[in-house]
Amino acid sequence: MKHLTLIALTLMFNSDLFAEPELTGTPGELTGYLQDIPQTVRITGKAEKKIPADRAIIHLNVTTEGRSLAEALSENRTLRAEITKNLLSTGLSTNHIRAAQFSSTPESGFFSDKVRKYTVKNGMKITVTNEDEFRSVAELIDAKEKVSYQKTEFELSTKKETERQLLAEACRDAVAKKALYETELLVTLTPVRFYDGTVANTQPRTQSLRMKKDAYSSFSLSESDSYSPPVQFDEMKFHATLAIDYRLQTN
Repeated sequence: MKHLTLIALTLMFNSDLFAEPELTGTPGELTGYLQDIPQTVRITGKAEKKIPADRAIIHLNVTTEGRSLAEALSENRTLRAEITKNLLSTGLSTNHIRAAQFSSTPESGFFSDKVRKYTVKNGMKITVTNEDEFRSVAELIDAKEKVSYQKTEFELSTKKETERQLLAEACRDAVAKKALYETELLVTLTPVRFYDGTVANTQPRTQSLRMKKDAYSSFSLSESDSYSPPVQFDEMKFHATLAIDYRLQTN
């Protein structure tokens, strides 16, 4: 019982120690106290830029089957070597042709656990920088039944420099807003902290590109089309945001 009493008293004293301080005084004294508390305001700077992508990474899958895993692997390797040879003949360099993900799947019969066949899937990433290279890859996909299109990612070779310029522009935007508020609201704003800026970008869409089997996306044209329109890399949109906290003082 003594132990329970001691614990209860300890909890009471601890609750007093960690309680919020009580503010007492006349209304005028409380107003003066609140006025002395530093006030801050957060200003956000923003910047945006649209720049055409200058390279695209086309993702392909090469899928082969065989009664044995070795057979499926061998056919897949042969087909990928043929694809690489064809692309090199169009002017692409070896560092623009890369291997991607790999998977192999055994398939059993309905009434037996014995493996009936193996399916091997190898990914390839093809980097192109102009319309002719893009179309060469599209024609290769049309010609190879075991090659399928997956997706296209667009990149900008000057991405880092563009991000640096946008962050600088976002800083200038925040400073310009600060100057405007000080002039129009008759206050003084003193910077106390800032938050690391971020830059995001959105992927562009291409114009239609003719590929087999409806091409899984906006790349396809109808069967009645007798030609494919030019491929153009659309603009990438970059957005930069930066936040700065200022101490607010009235003049």
